[in-house]
Amino acid sequence: MVAEGCGVLLTTHYLEEAEALADRVIVMREGTVVAEGGIDDIRSRVARTTVRCRTVVAAGEVAGWPGVQAVVTHATGLEIQAEPAEGVVARLLAADPALTALEVRRAGLADAFLDLTREAEAA
Repeated sequence: MVAEGCGVLLTTHYLEEAEALADRVIVMREGTVVAEGGIDDIRSRVARTTVRCRTVVAAGEVAGWPGVQAVVTHATGLEIQAEPAEGVVARLLAADPALTALEVRRAGLADAFLDLTREAEAA
């Protein structure tokens, strides 16, 4: 229908579905619009990227690096919240060339939704 020029309104609580299908998103909390825009616009409001890896570098050391917001140790390795993530990834690779299971994921629509609705609640 969209290809034929029709507008489609989708209401959902499944944010992965909205992220896959929508061109524009409106985030509401208790009937009030707290954000609206394109998927990338909404996601850009959450300046956070998650880096996961298996490394010999200690979580305490990584926590002190520039851009690192949080570090959690899991049985599968480290989970690092960072922005910007590029410098953190470069430093990880330099500190541990044998690093494995590297995964870098920027904040998704679900992350943005949670942050935006928390901000609205706090206000």
